[in-house]
Amino acid sequence: MQRSGSVHPYGPASRYPSRQNLDSLNAPPPPSLDHFPPLGKEIPKEKLRSLNSVLTQHADQPRGQQPVGPANRNAKSYHWRPTQAPAYYEQFFAEQALHLDQVAKRLLDKITPPDSETTAKHELLKTLERICKQLSPSAKLIPFGSVVTGFATASSDIDCVFFLGLGNDDITLPDYPLLLERKLQDEGFEAQLLLRTRIPIIKMVQRETPGCLQEIQCDIGFKNHLAIHNTQLLLTYSKCDRRLKDMVLFVKWWAKKRHINSPYRGTLSSYGYVLMILHYLINIVSPPVLLNLQLQPVSQDADDSEIFHRDGDNVYNIWFSRDTQSIPRSVNNAFVGELLRGFFDYYAYKFAWGQAVISIRTKGGLLTKQDKGWIAAKSRLGTTADGSETYEVKDRYLLALEDPFETAHNVGRTCTGPGVGRIRDELRRAMMLIKIRGDRGNKLGEHLCEEAPPERPYVRREDRDHKDPKSPEI
Repeated sequence: MQRSGSVHPYGPASRYPSRQNLDSLNAPPPPSLDHFPPLGKEIPKEKLRSLNSVLTQHADQPRGQQPVGPANRNAKSYHWRPTQAPAYYEQFFAEQALHLDQVAKRLLDKITPPDSETTAKHELLKTLERICKQLSPSAKLIPFGSVVTGFATASSDIDCVFFLGLGNDDITLPDYPLLLERKLQDEGFEAQLLLRTRIPIIKMVQRETPGCLQEIQCDIGFKNHLAIHNTQLLLTYSKCDRRLKDMVLFVKWWAKKRHINSPYRGTLSSYGYVLMILHYLINIVSPPVLLNLQLQPVSQDADDSEIFHRDGDNVYNIWFSRDTQSIPRSVNNAFVGELLRGFFDYYAYKFAWGQAVISIRTKGGLLTKQDKGWIAAKSRLGTTADGSETYEVKDRYLLALEDPFETAHNVGRTCTGPGVGRIRDELRRAMMLIKIRGDRGNKLGEHLCEEAPPERPYVRREDRDHKDPKSPEI
């Protein structure tokens, strides 16, 4: 059954051969002369294509790419040229998915945080909460993000929110961030308060300890309670199906290694990639792996605090079903390799980057940028957390990801034009590697998550065009 919002949904896993039959999977026969037009028949012009041209690839209509051989010394490691596409290409899906599944299993064993690191993080949180209570007995430090959802990889940082109990949140600014920063420094932590942000943030570091042989970074925010609700939503989704966690860990590590996981450099945050994965598993895969928790009916005994969150004059609808026991399990039994292959294929060739807005709270999962009014970038004045100065904030909509609760916030607003281009290039590169045949997935395991070359430093156009006459020749 075609689901709303699906461009070309993937069928159930039963279409793939079972793992036991993979060894007996034979290559399809070569095409016969019946596939050629009769002699003398004119070939339509649109079908004439140079072998050196770049083909537009849709869905799973491959072009049989192969890497340029080592004889071309001036070429990079992977430049791709089209060759003849094999007949009955869909029979190779199972082979590709199996190889990707094997790569994912090896990688997940490698990037899963060790027990010593997890224990050290929980001990650090206890120490930080004890320090916060020295400032106020009612203070709390609530962790959110990957340390709670289980989406944390090895050496990932900790995110948490500081706030006062008893409804005294309005007095946390600006005194408590400054007081907490000094207190942390007195306790021997490296701490720095950042005020030129939407909310005050303290970035702190705990150096290596005997119990944990690596440093731990922690970001402490103030008045960011929606992040706690977002974390609970992701945690509930992860409880519904284990495959979500495996996919998130794999995609996060891949994006980090390929240098497309840095909002400060014009690409997407880890949270944005999680929303992309959720959209794929809820609305694109058929049958769906996850049900939309925000579209489930509101429970009769639900408390008002489970439905609405009030932040000053703003009221946010934060309802989602938390009763995972009553949610039926998915009948889609595809393994992680199949789902990862579909994820890369969907966003590499099918997703409408120029028009679509991912909205996981919406039926079908997609809106248009015209519907949201997210057509052109907008500049607005932002105020530092202490209100001492203003600065320009640019909201971009090149990659549109609607926050599940704060619907006016675009999670992908940090993505620049070059950043979106790099993300799409990496998605296509991943699919090209996945489609390599004949080496039992060796190139896929070697190159898919390899470290990308160092990024070129950003230089403003005026600095490039107007060279300093005193600068030396290079």
